[in-house]
Amino acid sequence: MPDLATIPYEVFSHPVLPCIVMKWKGYPSSDAFREGTEKMLELLKQQNFNKVIADVKELKLITSDDRPKALKEGFRVMAFINSDDYYARNVIENMAYKINLENMDFGFFDTYEAAEKWIQDTEYHQPGFEIAFNSEIPCVELKWHGSIGGKEFKIGLEAMVALIAEKKCSNAVINLEMVPYSVDLETHKWIKENFLPEAISRGFKKAAFINPGIYNSLSIYTIASGFPSDSLQVEIFEDLESAKKWLLNKVNVE
Repeated sequence: MPDLATIPYEVFSHPVLPCIVMKWKGYPSSDAFREGTEKMLELLKQQNFNKVIADVKELKLITSDDRPKALKEGFRVMAFINSDDYYARNVIENMAYKINLENMDFGFFDTYEAAEKWIQDTEYHQPGFEIAFNSEIPCVELKWHGSIGGKEFKIGLEAMVALIAEKKCSNAVINLEMVPYSVDLETHKWIKENFLPEAISRGFKKAAFINPGIYNSLSIYTIASGFPSDSLQVEIFEDLESAKKWLLNKVNVE
């Protein structure tokens, strides 16, 4: 019988929320990682849940080869509690990013409480977007949801620019609060080198982003930094009202 003190994981049902909790610690071997993941998937099926809290705060090391093929099966929403170990944290984030995200939503948090709240409030959404024109500001409002891939980003952004040109406005609210991750590098390059120059030439001047999280924030600022401030003004906000207020003030000043 294995020594329970040396097992690098715990798997159990959350006492209140309809989700499975999996806690990792130390330096799990590849066999232990696969074993723990399989037990998590088995318990998910037993409980008929589709949400997981993965507490990797005490995880010290994991290799990219340990990414299980079954990880994309059995659940749709997963909250990671970030590892205190810098290397493990980066490997986990890269691992999650490489998984096919079409059928999953990911969130990354520094505390158990934040992960619980997100799990409680989050339901899986198919990747997509909603777009509308707000005549009061005026601006185009683009709201993303789900784990957006390059194809969805291109379609949504091109629809946004077409509406900006049609309505002859220069402002957009881009809501990323329901998007767990940044776009892939190929799409990132397309946005910077192809989309934004075309969008700016068609009148796009101000973008208010809503609650994108650290990963999307870095991506947004990296893209926007290559353009003069008089060509494209970018700000990030925690909520829709703050974003609209900023755009409205900008319009009134001009």
